[in-house]
Amino acid sequence: MKKKSFKWWTTREYRYVKDNLHQTDEELGDALGRTPSSVEGFRNRNGLIKPDNRFEKGFTPWNKGISYKAGGRSAETRFKPGQLPWNTKKDYDVTVRHHKRAGISYKYIRISQGKWMLLHRFVWEQINGSIPKGHIIIFRDGDTMNVAPENLECISMAENLRRNHNRPKASVSMKSHWDRCRTYETFGLKTSRHYCMHVS
Repeated sequence: MKKKSFKWWTTREYRYVKDNLHQTDEELGDALGRTPSSVEGFRNRNGLIKPDNRFEKGFTPWNKGISYKAGGRSAETRFKPGQLPWNTKKDYDVTVRHHKRAGISYKYIRISQGKWMLLHRFVWEQINGSIPKGHIIIFRDGDTMNVAPENLECISMAENLRRNHNRPKASVSMKSHWDRCRTYETFGLKTSRHYCMHVS
């Protein structure tokens, strides 16, 4: 799979967006050859807020006082008070959820209605008591689906960082972060470099 390249914003684009905030993100994107979501993210990162389009105080909407009655079979097919969806889980039911950002799946257990807990943490606490502050539960074999007690280990977050430290990857990530900071600084925006390196 080809890695998607990042298109840096230029000073000209920054000024164009700043001078045309009355336009929609779609219009700005069309003019700059970017997607609306890219424009919106750029505006948010740089504090470029669009003009206030909220209703003025005292404004009366056209449908004030007009009640709406749905037709057809709407009334008989609505949820009744206290009715639960057909797929509502029961207490101690287990489901699997995939975390897209981390690319990892975990098992969750329902403790009560609206309250879920990671199954491996639940299993650990049932046998060993509460997890100490600053500690996490990891899987000895790396399989997040294997929540057997003998596969679980409680370690500190510092120990977890030491075990997962990847120096080459961290070096690439830090270089990318520093390059991004320099780009922001061309627009006069302060970044973390100002505080850790006293950049003027």
